[in-house]
Amino acid sequence: MQTRPDAGTGAPVIAKISGDKLHPTNAGRLCTKGATHAELMAATDGRLSTALVRPARGDEPVPTPVDDAVAEAANRLRAIVDRHGPDAVALYVSGQMSIEAQYLATKLAKGYLRTVHIESNSRLCMASAGTGFKQSLGSDGPPGSYADFDTTDLFFVIGSNMADCHPILYLRMADRLKAGAQLIVVDPRRTTTAERADLYLAIKPGTDLALLNGILALLVENGCIDADFINEHTQGWEVMPEFLADYPPARVAALTGLAEADIRRAAAMIAEAGNWMSCWTMGLNQSTHGTWNTNALCNLHLATGAICRPGSGPMSLTGQPNAMGGREMGYMGPGLPGQRAVLNAEDRDFVEQAWGLAPGTIRTDVGPGTIAMFEQMAAGDIKACWIICTNPVASVANRSTVIEGLQAAELVITQDTYRDTATNAYADVVLPATLWSEADAVMVNSDRTLTLLQQSTRPPGAARPDWQLICDVAAALGFGAAFDFASSAEVFDEIRRFWNPKSGYDLRGASYDRLRQAPVQWPVAPEGADRNPIRYLNDGVSQTLHTHADGTVPRLAFATPSRRAVFHPRPHIDPAEMPDDDYPLVLNTGRLQHQWHTMTKTGRVAALNKLNPGPFVEINPADAAGVTDGQHVEVSSRRGRVVLPAVVTERVLPGTVWVPFHWNDTQGENLTVNALTNDAVDPDSLQPEFKACAVLLRPVGPPVAPPAAQPSRPADAGTGPLILWASQTGNAEEFAARVAEQLGAPLRSMDDCRLDDLRPGREIVLVTSTFGDGGPPDNGADFWARLGAPEAPSLDGVRYAVLGIGDRAYQNFCGHARSLDVRLTDLGAAKIIDRAEVEAWDEAPMTGWANTLAGVLGGKPAAPVPGRAAAPFTRNRPVLAPLVRNTLLTPPGAAKEVRQFGFDISAHVAAHGITYAAGDSLGVLPRNSDSAVRTWLAATGLDAAASVVVDGAPTSLGRALTDSYDICRVTPGLLEFVAAHCGDTAAAAFLRGPRAEVDRWLRNRNGLDIVAQFPVRAAAEQWQQALVRLTPRQYSISSSPQVSPHEVQLTVSVVRYQDGRRGGVASTFLADLPEGTPVPVFLQQSPHFRPPADPGAPMIMVGPGTGIAPFRAFLQERRALGHTGRNWLFFGGQHRAHNFYYRDDLQHMVADGLLSHLDLAFSRDQAERTYVQHKMADHGAQIWRWLDDGAHLYVCGDAARMAKDVDDTLTAIVAEHGRMSVRAAHSFKRTLVADKRYVRDVY
Repeated sequence: MQTRPDAGTGAPVIAKISGDKLHPTNAGRLCTKGATHAELMAATDGRLSTALVRPARGDEPVPTPVDDAVAEAANRLRAIVDRHGPDAVALYVSGQMSIEAQYLATKLAKGYLRTVHIESNSRLCMASAGTGFKQSLGSDGPPGSYADFDTTDLFFVIGSNMADCHPILYLRMADRLKAGAQLIVVDPRRTTTAERADLYLAIKPGTDLALLNGILALLVENGCIDADFINEHTQGWEVMPEFLADYPPARVAALTGLAEADIRRAAAMIAEAGNWMSCWTMGLNQSTHGTWNTNALCNLHLATGAICRPGSGPMSLTGQPNAMGGREMGYMGPGLPGQRAVLNAEDRDFVEQAWGLAPGTIRTDVGPGTIAMFEQMAAGDIKACWIICTNPVASVANRSTVIEGLQAAELVITQDTYRDTATNAYADVVLPATLWSEADAVMVNSDRTLTLLQQSTRPPGAARPDWQLICDVAAALGFGAAFDFASSAEVFDEIRRFWNPKSGYDLRGASYDRLRQAPVQWPVAPEGADRNPIRYLNDGVSQTLHTHADGTVPRLAFATPSRRAVFHPRPHIDPAEMPDDDYPLVLNTGRLQHQWHTMTKTGRVAALNKLNPGPFVEINPADAAGVTDGQHVEVSSRRGRVVLPAVVTERVLPGTVWVPFHWNDTQGENLTVNALTNDAVDPDSLQPEFKACAVLLRPVGPPVAPPAAQPSRPADAGTGPLILWASQTGNAEEFAARVAEQLGAPLRSMDDCRLDDLRPGREIVLVTSTFGDGGPPDNGADFWARLGAPEAPSLDGVRYAVLGIGDRAYQNFCGHARSLDVRLTDLGAAKIIDRAEVEAWDEAPMTGWANTLAGVLGGKPAAPVPGRAAAPFTRNRPVLAPLVRNTLLTPPGAAKEVRQFGFDISAHVAAHGITYAAGDSLGVLPRNSDSAVRTWLAATGLDAAASVVVDGAPTSLGRALTDSYDICRVTPGLLEFVAAHCGDTAAAAFLRGPRAEVDRWLRNRNGLDIVAQFPVRAAAEQWQQALVRLTPRQYSISSSPQVSPHEVQLTVSVVRYQDGRRGGVASTFLADLPEGTPVPVFLQQSPHFRPPADPGAPMIMVGPGTGIAPFRAFLQERRALGHTGRNWLFFGGQHRAHNFYYRDDLQHMVADGLLSHLDLAFSRDQAERTYVQHKMADHGAQIWRWLDDGAHLYVCGDAARMAKDVDDTLTAIVAEHGRMSVRAAHSFKRTLVADKRYVRDVY
């Protein structure tokens, strides 16, 4: 994080947020909520800068000095305790508080006020996991670490949508999946995580226990358990086989709604995995048998010995930043600091001595849990409630009980950073607290990592840290001596005294000084290592050394009395409330990726609100009964109602609906889904059952007409072959046209194809490239979505052939072609010939595949398409064009080097009549520099004069490396070749290890560094197999032939690094050429990336950086042709002074009216980074009006980040200003693509 002085006050404010690449948890990655935190911290509207006191119920709260409000709160609390006893007071605290504040809240409640009523919002999320861990392993918390993600062979994700709710962990998991690990996802909703799964189990809600027992039963039946581990480290196994016999696959299938084969496959995958780990969260925890779910998962790990070793173990995923720390501090139920409990006499004695209390001060009775606490408040038994850093009016199940409790209480104190929360509306006293950057604080995450958040900005007004406000109130209550801390560091030093050798909880080696250097992971003994990923190691360091009766010392010692982990037979039971005739559907709730909890913070970030703009209810089509997307429906239960727009989708199972829980009273009426949820609780953990309650749907708004799902043209009436293409850059389209001519068949983009065209007796030929990580190109995305939908028709009787065109440098080479092949087969179609996968430059196999196909289908004789190979200015016959313009567009000292290149094609225009069009690309055939070739030959020990054969012709190795092979590109094939031949096992393990680690090492390195760092001695012929061919680089043309018919112009960012010793092959090749040097170039036509044909059509262009190139051409073209349509350009870069390319041209276009709007986003010129998508969002209403008027939208530039962010922003704009659901917005975009009104040139 970087700060800057505020222009008005000089106080530090956040200027930039970036991930800490050295942090062991995220390695620098940020989710959208982290990435937008500077915007959040700048949103000061509604921040509490002073206390508020309500003179009387019904009056408006009055700003009050904090010390006066503290005195008011303490005086009223003292009066209630004196009059009614300590249990008339309750504290309700949060997993978002610092560990210091959590500790002090427990100390005040259990040591000094002596009330049993201290509860936390962790009761709503992690209580079942914590209770289950205690029952099975002896103490709370996962036994492993996030480091297990990097070495496991199998992820078993159950009841967790990690992609949305734990996106950074999901990315870490995705890295491991790319390295070969497998993924099982168990979820009643087809989430983004489920879409990545090798095995997705769409389980019936509330039947997880049956599945877990059934999997373990199969492991036992097949002898796939670890008997040695069971004998050495566990107890209770003797009753399990008989218990598990009640869960044969047939019964489990009937209970869960899963196929027997899938249950067996899940068991087999676990059995075959060398290491496996389970990940779960609310889907298992928020249940009336949530504790048993954790027990059952632990049973699976214990039975297979997959626990307390790298890559294996149960990993419960905590959602709040310090819910783990709060559980360690004992802030709910029987807990005491250091994983102790009031139920244990030794624990009470230890804590009483630590706090200087008389023996017997700490009570042995335990509070009834969150739900019962608010019930007792509503009944009048609890008179006062102090709520810190949480919003129970929105977040507690059956929230009406909370409202009734707060209304009945004599005193409600809240402590928050913002004024306008659903809960603050019921407060008598509001105390102003700080946010994370405004005070020092320690947080503890799911895998026990302690991070010190260091103060970097000032609190607003009189706001104080939570720990300090607790101390202030405690002092005003008369307990000042025990709460006399000058800093949070002093509080933390007191916490370090609570080492627990029974459970291994150990912070003795942690301190603020040490945490300022790096995070640490407990157990951390004095002088212990920073990272301690495995718990329960029987080493006598942080926990008492255990020796068996026979004198042997086991490797592990769990925190149970026997020091053995415990098996618990846990039978399947139904949820507390099942659907019936009155309420026939099951409601499930959850989170969205870009909002968090009750939106107290994220609801203030415009970028996040655009990504997740509003609530909705997902309904399966079988249950929709005429309800359409966007239509408002009432969802009611026996407890309450909400009214939400519908999303009709197959993501949810029939008989179930799903609603995100973020929205509440602050955003509007009838939005709080916890008005519906069931407050029945797990008898052990006291956690309520949010995940299953019976509801009824009733439409309350008019139907919304759905957009067309398929192209509007009639079905094709032909019977002969149909050629379909999908292409991002034009290569696949161009070759598909050649195939269509050869076969005499119609040609169509995939998105223009109706599924009705794929009729029995028809031959379909599909030619496609791949975009992104195995996905379809833009003009094939809608076809792929329709083909992959559950309602896609049977293709029995259809015959097909698939050709994939790609680049072997990418990991998922021709991935979309493979996906098409598999899906067509699954739908019943039969192959004409086998799929081929070729590189775009490799003409011979492409032509061979087309000839084979023509021979089968009776097309033209098996020969290259006549005349095509001879056409000049094409890929197969490039022309030599002198480089006549090499102009530096960036000033000296700029971080980027951007140049305008011009190529003189006048001789070829005269000789062959060639031309180009605005929107086309120019292909450049580069060559490797002499210095790069020398470096490569020196590293490999080969002779430049050695003879090799390239494309059937002999040449020297030096010439081949210069002209034919890409020696600088790092590909999966190169990494594998070097790993296999370098002779260094450690180097081979690194190169074959997690791709994310290799990618980090490769930053600012290329293939020359690979061969230098990992020497390989191999024959030249072997290297020819390992290297990819040097392929043309294509650049968007930035001139119009109407203005510059004889000079083709490009706008190119020149890539240089390592002080210029390394660089991009093509960009540096061009940049370093003397003027007048002939360069081999060819035209890559892009017939679908053209300015609007209608002279009056509006045009919106989004092209930051060198993405401006085609739009300069578009604007030149429209001016030259006299087109009258309005034009709007979104452009930007890092700095206005350095990256405002073609500034004079663009400003003249604005001045003369050609550009109606020019919106600029220079990201680094202000504290908060601003990109083109932010500018689009700012003008969302106007963009929607332009689209509604028929505007064409074009995007050019980076595919990985910019294009995706722009696409997401467009979806949000369409949804918000077009007043439609997200699903309908996606359909609207697909219609734009089909109509050629949303076109992208991204790379």
